[in-house]
Amino acid sequence: MDERIAASVDMNVEFAQRAREHGVRRGIDIGFSVQPLIERGPGGTIHPAVYGAIELAGRLGRAIT
Repeated sequence: MDERIAASVDMNVEFAQRAREHGVRRGIDIGFSVQPLIERGPGGTIHPAVYGAIELAGRLGRAIT
């Protein structure tokens, strides 16, 4: 599961960087919003993908600033 989340984060960061670079070439600023669907398991635990969304948001912030 952790490997799949990490691969998804990497793929999304790469996409965001390409989109931002495309915007710069066109003279526009492309912003990003990370809006995870927060799901809880029967025991009340948060879905593991939420941690991936948190990592993605942090890496996008670091990549864009």
